[in-house]
Amino acid sequence: MIEIKNLHFKYHSQTEEVLKGIDLIINKGEFVSIIGPSGCGKSTLCLTLNGIIPKTISGDFSGDVFVDGINTKDQEVSEFSRRVGMILQNPESQLFAMTVEEELAFGPENLAVPREEIENIVGSVHCEYGR
Repeated sequence: MIEIKNLHFKYHSQTEEVLKGIDLIINKGEFVSIIGPSGCGKSTLCLTLNGIIPKTISGDFSGDVFVDGINTKDQEVSEFSRRVGMILQNPESQLFAMTVEEELAFGPENLAVPREEIENIVGSVHCEYGR
């Protein structure tokens, strides 16, 4: 579950807040798309879900973001990479591999998941969604 409470954020280089009083709950199992015009704060909001804002990208940040009950202010970004993913506006620029199988394996490989387990994960996705 993701819960956002009274989230505000302003980049140091800007005069206006990008995020203004955001409250949001995303329950386990829900798929959510965050859509809107360029510059409205979609990517900024997503960067708060994995702790990149405020841990890596600084600015004026207030409010709370919880992922599975853990406040993103209380853990390192690497811990949230296992829980939160995002696809940016141009997903084709985010692809690393030449095949779907290699692309699916990329994340677990970077988390040092054993090869046999990665193969099982990729295989289960094929079973679930087809080739």
